[in-house]
Amino acid sequence: MRLDQNVSGRNGGGVCIHIRSNLNFHIRKDLANKDLEFLLVEISKPRSKPFLVGTWYRPPSSPQVSITLFEEIIDKIDVENLELYLLGDLNCNLLSNTPNSE
Repeated sequence: MRLDQNVSGRNGGGVCIHIRSNLNFHIRKDLANKDLEFLLVEISKPRSKPFLVGTWYRPPSSPQVSITLFEEIIDKIDVENLELYLLGDLNCNLLSNTPNSE
């Protein structure tokens, strides 16, 4: 599955998740946000609880509000009590407010 990005009429960027053809899955469009390069799929396996796999690309120049938008998605996932496996490139320096961080 892939989610291409279209910005100002130009295609480029986006995210994708490669899923084996024998897995039962569906894209969770209800948890999407058009302002994030984020793709989320729910995978169901026999005799197991469904779980989510997501990928998110956050460009280095993204505004801080993108973190807030993503937190809103996480809140919705928490309500559903599903496991989430998140992969991606978040470009977030968690050490930026500590001494000697470069």
